[in-house]
Amino acid sequence: MYTTLRPRTTLSALIAWMAVGILGTNLSGQAPIQLYTSGWSNWTTIESAQWSGSTSGDVEAADDFTLTGTISKVVMGGNTCFACLPPNVQGAWVRFYANQGGMPGALESEEFLPAGSASLVFNSVLPAGIEAILATPFVATGTHWVSMQLVTIEPSSWQIWVAANNAPVGSALRSRNRATGTPWGFVPQIIGGTVNADLSFQLWGGTGTPPPPGTDPCGPWRVLNTPWPTGASTTVLTGLSVAAANDVWAVGRSTPAATSGGTTAPFATRWNGSSWNTVTVPPVGIPGFWSDFRCIARDPNGTLFFGGQQTYQQSGGWTGGQLLLMQYQAGQWTTLTAPQTTNWGTSGGVTGAWVQDIEAVGPDTVWMSGNWFGGTSGTQRVGLLMRWDGANFTSFATPYVAVTSNGQVTEDISAVDQNDIWVIGGTSTGSMSTPSFIWHWNGSQWSHRPGPTPGDRHRLTSVAAVSANDVWVSGYYQIGASGPLTPFFLHWNGSQWSVLPSPNFVTRLKAFNASDIYGVGATVLRYNGSAWVEVDTLAAVSGPSLWAIDGLSPCEPWVAGRQIIGGDVVPLNARVESYRYWDSNLRPPCSVGAFVSSISLLSPPELGTTLGVAMDASGIPFLSGGSAFWFVSLAPYGTGTCGLPLNLGVPARATELLIDPSPNALIATFGPLPWSGPGQPAILTVPLPSIPGWAGSQLYTQGAFVNLTGTAITLTTALDLRLGF
Repeated sequence: MYTTLRPRTTLSALIAWMAVGILGTNLSGQAPIQLYTSGWSNWTTIESAQWSGSTSGDVEAADDFTLTGTISKVVMGGNTCFACLPPNVQGAWVRFYANQGGMPGALESEEFLPAGSASLVFNSVLPAGIEAILATPFVATGTHWVSMQLVTIEPSSWQIWVAANNAPVGSALRSRNRATGTPWGFVPQIIGGTVNADLSFQLWGGTGTPPPPGTDPCGPWRVLNTPWPTGASTTVLTGLSVAAANDVWAVGRSTPAATSGGTTAPFATRWNGSSWNTVTVPPVGIPGFWSDFRCIARDPNGTLFFGGQQTYQQSGGWTGGQLLLMQYQAGQWTTLTAPQTTNWGTSGGVTGAWVQDIEAVGPDTVWMSGNWFGGTSGTQRVGLLMRWDGANFTSFATPYVAVTSNGQVTEDISAVDQNDIWVIGGTSTGSMSTPSFIWHWNGSQWSHRPGPTPGDRHRLTSVAAVSANDVWVSGYYQIGASGPLTPFFLHWNGSQWSVLPSPNFVTRLKAFNASDIYGVGATVLRYNGSAWVEVDTLAAVSGPSLWAIDGLSPCEPWVAGRQIIGGDVVPLNARVESYRYWDSNLRPPCSVGAFVSSISLLSPPELGTTLGVAMDASGIPFLSGGSAFWFVSLAPYGTGTCGLPLNLGVPARATELLIDPSPNALIATFGPLPWSGPGQPAILTVPLPSIPGWAGSQLYTQGAFVNLTGTAITLTTALDLRLGF
């Protein structure tokens, strides 16, 4: 076996290049603003797609815009066929053209965004509106043209809505058939004439130039594409549980678009290491009424606990919100019989109970906090503090803090151990209050541990207990009845509380240790042991709002919440790309001949281990006695989904070169490897040094079978790798 390395291209240089691409959308450290919008109209749709398979097509539509700024995201308002099968989406093209006499001119920029990447956001079941987050922002300096094409294996029904019908801004949209070479022109109407309208699109970014990388020392943040229920107008994630890199749960609620806000159901999705997948939740409560998940926790035995609210009818006939508690273990769901609020005083019935947070301290010690309308009297409606011992629930009375609104709610709970638990809360209506709602459990009872109350009114949102003498609380306060809201932190040092400023609003905290604490809400904050710093804003996301955070180590945090896509509220999941996560992707050629060769991964591409690859071929008699080679490149061939077609003189052996063979891209060749024939793959093992600078390197590889006594050659599929550790 021999290996050739090309020193002109180093992995350290690759990492530097990649960092620019990954972080280039973080404009000025702030969320992107809408630079341009054409509006929307349901008058008609315009085709703009590429497809292959039994038939093929390549139709592109474009529209003009005028602005000066840096575009980091393109949103196209699309529509699809509700009766059609989900298309096999491969990705999308985004292109920018110069303006030439009111028509698309020279190509200025193009980028392909593959399906499944964080850069392309759409509903995989029924693609409609599509968000494309650009790795390299486009700098606009006047009038340009923009296009987006959805790329599928088979013909797709996806098309772009028009806007400003009969009153386009600038020039009317144009279309061309790239497959037949038809030039740009107007789109004809079925009833005669041409479409005089704009495409429905938005451009997001900033008015300046792209800023330097962010400040999170663990790496850049990456948004992960999360499918949501078809037709849902609102899907929000409020709970998160991370067990492993390939086992993450996120929960919340989902509301169908065609119904009122009362028909909301619990929503759960699970990450398997490569994608988020919706989990079917058994029906709860009364169908057609409100129910949801608000939190999730995992005990040491791996049992998942879900908490929220369901609409239920109690024995007295009173219908309303009651506690929802469910378990998930070994693929089985169980609804726990939780206590209900009861009639008390002169009221006909009391409802409105929910579980807001769960803390699994041990396998038989699970605490729940939340809202419990049903105290000992009509004036003392106390927050929920309840414990599950594996068989029964026990409710605990909390020290009542007098408030003028509708009672109190225990908002968030955090445990150092079974005898050291902290809970914060506020008024059950969600309004601010003057007293401080902080409770502490010492193993036998709950006591009130009020902290400072900055401002005239305040609200506490989350608590993170690192140790008995290191507890953090987030919140915000207001001075006067109409003053601005100001975020702040409280810190407990074992004997007293202190007030510290916060760079932004925080809804949830996660403490990994005393010097690695994250706070999420409007943005992502991180405490480094001496100061709180804003480390990311998820700049490429529209309307981000984070409601949950969890992780296994300081450099492995995950967050969940919601974002805005096409006017709908949809799930948002993101994580730090600390390069602990390796990726692999098999990329087949677009056209394959009669003989197919394969390549597979035998072991993860993790630094410090040995990488294994197997290559095999079948039905290729002219390769008898051949050898296998493995090529490693820094780039795929070209910028599209297909490579360079090769028939090598024999049409039946048609295949494609899928990696870049140029001297600046091809960095290694391994072979010849002995191959004994079909079913006996050629095996390659390569040690991967434990070099931190290599983590995150993206490699594009492809195998080849060669008969060294002749000229017979066939290529395998491509195997794309990202190194992790």
